[in-house]
Amino acid sequence: MMKRGLGLILIGFLAVTSYAAASDSKADAVKLLRQITNKLASIEKRLQKLEKQSKTGGISGPDINRRGPDKDKLSKIKYPANPTKENIRKYVRDIVIATKGQNYFSPEDMQIDMLLKVGHANLDVLIDAMKGNRIPGLFAQEYHLQNVIKSMVKSSDKKLVIDSLAKCMFLAEIVVRFGWEKDAQKILIEKLSSPGFLPDSWLTAVVDLKDPKTYPKLKEFFITHGNRLNTYNKIKDLPGIKLDDAVKEAWNMVKASPHNQWDKYGMSIIAVGYGNKEALAFLFDNYDNQQYRFLRLKCWSAMREHTDQEGSVDEISKWFNKNKQNIVFDKKDKKFKLKSKVLSGQGGK
Repeated sequence: MMKRGLGLILIGFLAVTSYAAASDSKADAVKLLRQITNKLASIEKRLQKLEKQSKTGGISGPDINRRGPDKDKLSKIKYPANPTKENIRKYVRDIVIATKGQNYFSPEDMQIDMLLKVGHANLDVLIDAMKGNRIPGLFAQEYHLQNVIKSMVKSSDKKLVIDSLAKCMFLAEIVVRFGWEKDAQKILIEKLSSPGFLPDSWLTAVVDLKDPKTYPKLKEFFITHGNRLNTYNKIKDLPGIKLDDAVKEAWNMVKASPHNQWDKYGMSIIAVGYGNKEALAFLFDNYDNQQYRFLRLKCWSAMREHTDQEGSVDEISKWFNKNKQNIVFDKKDKKFKLKSKVLSGQGGK
């Protein structure tokens, strides 16, 4: 771990050395060196923290140890000698109960092979185990059941899958895999309006319909549900869809909620492309507070893509704050520019 940290410092040193050789200003090189040094110190602290956690129970925390399958309990569960629907249901339920307490899951878990024994002829039993009557504290049962169900489903199971879709939402992944979106259209659209969680594959299934009649529901979902950046990326290229009003409404909703900062960053990235100066200000003001590298890159990309400036985040931020009152959005190329350049039809910086 420490070797990695030293390696990062060496990379930083080489970067500054190269920069200083090409730069006319030693002050610029010194400033850059400070920035890299501070960043590397922050990275080193995070690496040390992760190293400490890995020695004391993994990244779940020092007080929580990984617990895989309880082999003693599971080994006592035997597949029925004379299988019937009823005793197969009990067999599956016993496996689920024996999974209680497990917090670390793998495709190699013995439950997978045990559940596979029920065979395709009893696929309905496995799906029924997912539909309801869940045992408190055993939501993790879904890992093994889902994996086995997904591996068993055949094209001949269309009716069973679609009939079970409302109570087993993960089956939307199967619908997409076999191209059954039109057959499942009614339930897919109905559920889209329901509050609460929907798997990503459900949204994908509705989008795959490419039906303008679904656009109002998709817009409503975008406005009211979390992870708006993901939803937007799925629906933005649908033929003929107009999202200006939906983006504005979604931004206002996210802005009013102080709790979900992740969604606020994502929504800001979207809103900037629609000329929302307030969203751009949010990205500049909060860029340094974003710890997720993926989202930082998205924020940086949005700031560069939707301003006519080049340079570092600090440089573009200074330009924005200095000229904020005179900056407008040019709809032609979707960039924020000085008002005088937009009026004169100029591009450039």
